[in-house]
Amino acid sequence: MINKHQAVGIVKSLIYPMGEPYTFAGKTLKFKAGSRPVRRKYVTSANYITRNDVLQINYLEKNFGQQDILWDIGSHYGHYTIFAASVASGTQQVFSFEPNADARKIQVANLKLNNLQNKVSVLDIAVSNKDGYEHFSSKGGNANAHLVKGNGESRHKKVQCTSLNSLANRLPLPTFVKIDTEGAEIDILSTAGRLLEDKKVTFICELHPFAWKYFNTNFDQLLSILNRYNRIISFIDPDRSTKDLPFYGTVLF
Repeated sequence: MINKHQAVGIVKSLIYPMGEPYTFAGKTLKFKAGSRPVRRKYVTSANYITRNDVLQINYLEKNFGQQDILWDIGSHYGHYTIFAASVASGTQQVFSFEPNADARKIQVANLKLNNLQNKVSVLDIAVSNKDGYEHFSSKGGNANAHLVKGNGESRHKKVQCTSLNSLANRLPLPTFVKIDTEGAEIDILSTAGRLLEDKKVTFICELHPFAWKYFNTNFDQLLSILNRYNRIISFIDPDRSTKDLPFYGTVLF
């Protein structure tokens, strides 16, 4: 028996066989049924998770320009990758990192729906605090997929991983780095000094305090990293301030 979410997906695929429309920066983009971004009307939603997603989309729309370069860390279905690629003037400006094969398959389909597949480098790599391999829990392709600490289990796939410092040695340097990695963000930032010291780089980082204990990290470690590079946290949500930290949601630095 199919669940409610699957039933909605089936109905949407019948209504939108060529993808669900979504407007960004004056362009109508398309997303595979069931994978489109949250609607803009929820920018004032009482649900802080939904509101956070819209505010993040609005921020990128306002600030990402034709010459900017995005590294999308934990890109999932490719929302921000596609938004950036639709604005970028060149073909070496958007780099998408998604080790989850199920999510990556949908992302590639979304890129093709928008004829943007030649403007994006989609990389089957997990960004971490080291180069090598780590176990990964795919969660069936949903947004809660994450790296697994320790030895993992047979059901956990091994994925290639690398650090931001290593990537900085071989890719065009970004102007924006978006990080949404279900709690691994502090590990990632711990080996990102080359980008953190460059004030031309803006980090758009989703914080997951509820998951930090699993990764043996904490808020003090995050502050220590940011202080080392004279980075200050700012907020995309006008209802948030320093006194609320740490919270689940997106910050800038």
